[in-house]
Amino acid sequence: MSKRNYTIIASVAIILLVLGAVFFFSGQTSGKNVGQAALVSNAKVEMSRVNETPILGGKLEAIESANVISKITGKIKAVNVDIGSQVKAGDILITLDANEQEAGVAQAEAAVEVARSALQTARLDYETTKSNYERNKTLLEQGAISPSTFDNTYALAFKKAEQYLNFGAPAGLSQALAALQLAQANYANSIISSPINGVITAKNINPGELATTSVTLVSLVNLDEVMLQTAVDESYINQLREGNQVQVKVGAVSDQSFPGVIANIAQAASSSSKGFTVKILVDNPDHLLKPGMFAEANPSTIDRAKLVVPKAAVISEGGKDYVWIIENGSVSKKEVTKGIAGATKTEIKAGLSEGQEVVTSGMEKLQEGMKVTVQQ
Repeated sequence: MSKRNYTIIASVAIILLVLGAVFFFSGQTSGKNVGQAALVSNAKVEMSRVNETPILGGKLEAIESANVISKITGKIKAVNVDIGSQVKAGDILITLDANEQEAGVAQAEAAVEVARSALQTARLDYETTKSNYERNKTLLEQGAISPSTFDNTYALAFKKAEQYLNFGAPAGLSQALAALQLAQANYANSIISSPINGVITAKNINPGELATTSVTLVSLVNLDEVMLQTAVDESYINQLREGNQVQVKVGAVSDQSFPGVIANIAQAASSSSKGFTVKILVDNPDHLLKPGMFAEANPSTIDRAKLVVPKAAVISEGGKDYVWIIENGSVSKKEVTKGIAGATKTEIKAGLSEGQEVVTSGMEKLQEGMKVTVQQ
């Protein structure tokens, strides 16, 4: 064998040895990754009973408010209120120039008097024609007058007088009275009164300006009682009852609480907030509470059960919350819905069941389906 052939054989042998070593160590590393289980700590999902006092927050709202407009177009004669004025229902807020409306009322009243006079005249005509009818009927029976003369002169006149008394004159009076009511209503519309008890919050008109049927003249709100509208979580909603007394705090006003009462509880959750709307009424005799102020209501302490896991078990990714569940020695990632978090425990509202095992440490390198070993 030549020296050249020895060289070739030696080179091939070296290459084979290198490749064998590569495959050997690669297999060792791969086997280690596949066969070795990750070391983790675990905890069980527990049911915990807690005494909680939920805080129900929201903005105060007015129960009654009104934007006052004019029913007719007219020139402003007088404005009797300003921003901050307190009024009662029926108080006169604004008056309009009403010369035409006053003239209309006078004209309608005169028409009513004419219609009443016509009705009185109809009664007299009826009595007269009736007397003539009855007297000449006797003459007709005696043959003193002809039937045609009786019918054309006395019977027809009596029938017309009777018809007018029973229908024509009363209808004329009814029409005149209706016209008077309309004229009085038009005149009354020139006097604009408050529809509710309240405080003037806006004034958009001054004397001499023109009021129309589309412009808000003044706005007012009733502050004797205000309402806190808040959203309550499903875990609390069945613990609340209409009529329950609650304490309402408004930090912008006072450190003291204001007494309130639950007036209404929604029977279905809101599609936007996912909570149940609860309305709480708060007496406000001194008008210290204003619409738009933030308030918090504290109902009675509630005893309830909830699922909890150690805080460390919950991880957040992409705006969602997850835990790693251990089942049959392997792990799987599960999305959950968190509730209230405490110092060491976190409430789980959806996604887990009592007794399941979750990873509490060592989840950094976990992959779906990976085998794990729980350290003791």
